[in-house]
Amino acid sequence: MILDNSDGPHKDPLRRKAEEQLQDNPPDIDEAGLPPEKIRNMLHDLRVHQLELEMQNEELRSTQLELQTARDKFVRLYNQAPVGYLSLDKHGLIRQFNQTFMDMTGFTETEINGVPLADLMDHTGRETFLARYRALFKDPRNKNMEVNLRTPSRKYLPVRLAGRIEEHDLQGDGKDQDRYLLLIVSDITEQKQAREEIQRKKEQLEKTLAEKDRFFSILAHDLKSPLSGFLSSTRIMAEDINSFSLAELQNVSANMQRSAENLYSLLENLLTWARMQKGDTDFEPDVINLHDLVRQNMELSRSVFQHKEIIFESRISPELQIYADSNMIGTVLRNLLSNAGKYTHDKGRVVAGAEKKNGGITVYIQDSGSGMDQKTLQGLFQMNSKATQPGTRGESGTGLGLLLCREMIHRHQGEIWARSAPGKGTTFFFTLPGHET
Repeated sequence: MILDNSDGPHKDPLRRKAEEQLQDNPPDIDEAGLPPEKIRNMLHDLRVHQLELEMQNEELRSTQLELQTARDKFVRLYNQAPVGYLSLDKHGLIRQFNQTFMDMTGFTETEINGVPLADLMDHTGRETFLARYRALFKDPRNKNMEVNLRTPSRKYLPVRLAGRIEEHDLQGDGKDQDRYLLLIVSDITEQKQAREEIQRKKEQLEKTLAEKDRFFSILAHDLKSPLSGFLSSTRIMAEDINSFSLAELQNVSANMQRSAENLYSLLENLLTWARMQKGDTDFEPDVINLHDLVRQNMELSRSVFQHKEIIFESRISPELQIYADSNMIGTVLRNLLSNAGKYTHDKGRVVAGAEKKNGGITVYIQDSGSGMDQKTLQGLFQMNSKATQPGTRGESGTGLGLLLCREMIHRHQGEIWARSAPGKGTTFFFTLPGHET
């Protein structure tokens, strides 16, 4: 390629400068004293040098273009990398960053250039980062950190920081080779969510295993108690029934009946619990008369009340309607009434009541029994807690009935709780939707 020697606006700048210098310092050549042959040789040499310079200039232009292309490619790779890049100085100030980091955090160039990286972190991350920065800047190998970066919307982005040391001229003036910490910033939102999900599943599994152990404990211990009483009574009758009077036979038969009733109640709760855990229990809410439902389930528990001469009183309005699954709420009422009868002294009193509150219904079953201390009260409705105590006549309990009540009330989007004190009886409360739902 031959350079353009014209004086036009596109004249090569180097050529123009060379001509200017030549005009300022013209060569001292006496053309008249030189033979034509020597002049031709000089012109030939000059022409050769000119062509050499033109070829060198072309090579420089080509090299410059390649360097520019390579630089553009590097810039694109740097800015479009799947992770953020930061260069920090020894003070922890952000000196360079890529487009990915800005897109990741939502900050603009003016908002983060020259800003301490620690200022973009939450309180915990800031303290940890500042405490470790000197060691990190000295040797960042194997010193990865996880912190939360603040975004312009005041939300926090969980990231992982991994670094290496770079020594280069960020200012571009070629004067000093400064030391910088290059950080790779990775968004770990999905990883953090995955870890939290794994932890949640782990806790759920541990809870399920604990419930399974508790379930088998109930089967091993509490099925044995009513069966033992039943077997003991039948053994006595089988060995020497002729020696019993009619009154004694009636007493043994009554004990056998109570053992059978306790065993049936336990088995019924176990089966219902198992069905609910498998999701096999239908939920069919409808408008129900609460007064009638309480009366129906009281009849099923009447033998316990009659045996201990307990007075039952219903303070529920005959017109009160609820929106609930009658089978589930019937099971809840039977369990609570059975507990009330179990822990109420002979000739005591059990009261059922209900009142409208906040668009729903609060139902309560109150007994005048032995009550319970705070430790026992706090363990109610917990699978991993043996929060049961013998009834006033030594009746056994498993606590499974209350767990079943909790599950069923929660299916109704309600709550269940209790209030009690030793010697002052116990009151169980649960909430249900009103009939307007």
